[in-house]
Amino acid sequence: MNDLKKSLLRELRKRKYSGMAQYEIEALYNFSRSYISETLTFLENDNIIIRKNTGKLTKRIWLPEYYPGIIDNYIRIGILRSSEYSLFLSLVYKINDKKIKIIAYNNTVELMNAIVNNALEFALSPLFSQIIYSLTNNNVLMLAPVSSGGSSIIGKNVKNNTLYTSEISSMMLFTKEFIKAGNDITIKTYDNPLNGLKEFKNNGRYIVIWEPYATYISETGYITVMDYKSLMNGDPCCFISTNKNYYSKNKKFIDDLMIRYKNYDKFDENVLKYISKITKIKKSTVEKSLGNYNFKLEFDLNDLKNYVEKLGIVISDEKLKSIYNKI
Repeated sequence: MNDLKKSLLRELRKRKYSGMAQYEIEALYNFSRSYISETLTFLENDNIIIRKNTGKLTKRIWLPEYYPGIIDNYIRIGILRSSEYSLFLSLVYKINDKKIKIIAYNNTVELMNAIVNNALEFALSPLFSQIIYSLTNNNVLMLAPVSSGGSSIIGKNVKNNTLYTSEISSMMLFTKEFIKAGNDITIKTYDNPLNGLKEFKNNGRYIVIWEPYATYISETGYITVMDYKSLMNGDPCCFISTNKNYYSKNKKFIDDLMIRYKNYDKFDENVLKYISKITKIKKSTVEKSLGNYNFKLEFDLNDLKNYVEKLGIVISDEKLKSIYNKI
């Protein structure tokens, strides 16, 4: 069973949201029909795969993180590798009647593509990217800010003017404000924070980085040149969104959850350990980094409009209302 299991899971990861038909397994792998059926039943009962009828005689199979639809009593939450999401995850971990699956993505594009494809119930990602995806895809509904703050521009005394920042993120806007303040820089981007830190240490003068990496690198002797709140005026860094299909079927649950989040203030130890694991930053540094966030934000439609104007985007109030579900 292990040989078939490994081959099947590898193939499903390649297929992502399209999955594969059950009859394809018989064509691809040299195993008996009964053995394949036994393996699939085992994987399905263990919640390792999702198997659905897609026609009278056809069944299709996906990994849960790629299944493009609602899974009963199952919540998939996509995040980036940041301590910013610790409070929301701590709240969600208290939900006892649903299976919670947290999926950490290396970049914003992968994360937002997942929610566009109905493969996430919630996405926690930069407000910048959520606006872009909400405006260009009809399946993304913005719900509430995660927090503000929690990012810094870190520097060192070298002669070059290279700055490393991430793409399609609040870090890029932070960089823009840094340039407007009169700083002459050459921008280079990184695809994940650990690679960014490596490039900065080897070749850069500045890096625009979020927590817990900002706390980690400042502890190792580098200079905090500017923190997020100094240039961004309390704007949210990241936002919580859902897909509209899921919201239409779970409106009360989602609205209640967003209301609870506004008043929630406890961090779960298991969540902090998980954040430490995915960021590869020790738990004590993760905990310290949480003090650099403001989790109690008031954010309304007018605030969203002002933020969109900062991006240089002109859209109607009607369109803004369609992408933001203010609770």
